Amino acid sequence: EPTDLPSLQRKFTTLAVEREDRGAALKYGKRILEAAHDDATALNNFAWGLLTEDRFKGAYDGLALKASKRSNELTEMKNWMFVDTLALAVFRAGEAEAAVALEKKAIELCGDCGGLSGLKEALVRFEGDRE
Repeated sequence: EPTDLPSLQRKFTTLAVEREDRGAALKYGKRILEAAHDDATALNNFAWGLLTEDRFKGAYDGLALKASKRSNELTEMKNWMFVDTLALAVFRAGEAEAAVALEKKAIELCGDCGGLSGLKEALVRFEGDRE
């Protein structure tokens, strides 16, 4: 039984992708959230991977939302990358209006950062899904 974060993540991926055992993977996902509880970067990276990597097929969006909410709680919604992840997680949860507000906040926090064009593209996509 792995206890360190990298081993937990490997086990999660094995269960989620190779074995396609969603129930077992979710148990490990919960353990990952506990192990990374105070590590905003690890939580955000985990959430981003779940949301954007094709191999997870959208099956773990709820877990990603939990991880992203916690990473933003830890950083007081002041990290544009983490807010962007949360916007995507919220969008995937069917809350386009909230996703738009979050993406606008990410853009504001970003200023003229290197990721601005990607943030604006996401905003357009979220806005198009509001109706």
